[in-house]
Amino acid sequence: MQPPYILPASTQLAMTDQYPPRPFQSLQACSQALHTLRNHLYAEGNDDLVSEYLAFQPIPPETLPSLTDEENRRALLGTVRITFFPDIATLLLKIPTTACEKAHRSVAEETVAALAGMGVSIAERAPTGAATYTAPSPSPSPARSGSGSGSVKEADSSYRNGLLDADWPQFVMEAATDSEESARRLDQAAAWWVGCSGGRVRVVVLLRVARARKALTVEKYFPRRQWQWQRQRELETEKTPPPRFVPGLIARTEVDVGVAPPCVRGPPVVLEFDRVVGRPPVAPEQDVILGHAKLVELALMVFK
Repeated sequence: MQPPYILPASTQLAMTDQYPPRPFQSLQACSQALHTLRNHLYAEGNDDLVSEYLAFQPIPPETLPSLTDEENRRALLGTVRITFFPDIATLLLKIPTTACEKAHRSVAEETVAALAGMGVSIAERAPTGAATYTAPSPSPSPARSGSGSGSVKEADSSYRNGLLDADWPQFVMEAATDSEESARRLDQAAAWWVGCSGGRVRVVVLLRVARARKALTVEKYFPRRQWQWQRQRELETEKTPPPRFVPGLIARTEVDVGVAPPCVRGPPVVLEFDRVVGRPPVAPEQDVILGHAKLVELALMVFK
């Protein structure tokens, strides 16, 4: 069934033009490439020069069961986050670094602790972590070829209100290092969550980890609806074209603990209750606020 919105293009999300994928040979070859990349990521002096992402193409259909079976995949590839685009047979792998894991997990734990302190039940803040989510698969259409239909992705952290009839998490976080490629791929991660969910992912937090400078940047995005320009035929039939959803940057805060004293540039991080939980707050429930002192505390822990 065709979703009531336009899906983002897979080539855009996978950035295949800017960063051509490696030829896929086998999962064993992927494992060797990941092992080499892990060594580079943790080599001294490579802090922000090496991207933690690897892309492969074309991925044969018979490989998919090995990727979707978590135990089998972990044995073959180790700990990775996957994004797969079946329409362009492209697999994107991300190696979670220690600093990035500490960044998103610490923000997640502070958020959950605040919600629990307000009395929000665990069912309304169910942690879905790196669970796999799948974009809609509309019926084939020449106009839609190359869209993100049927693509699958794992977040770093995600939360869903289990009391709502929702197929998507309300709140998603992704983290990456500060290399040029990683920064651009992190942007496309936000585009996937917002665009493929049709705006049902209510808030995306991106964490940019600059290990060399010891700086953590927190960006908050809300879905923004974009209406497409109408062609003359659509105008004549008074047919309203479907919208697309894109991430809109709401706030950006940089926490620099590589200087003395630590410096915070930007506002406190505010996570709106209705977007994180998926319903309006009822007193004493309120937005989760991470003030400057808390952000410095988190950043010091991330880079320790």
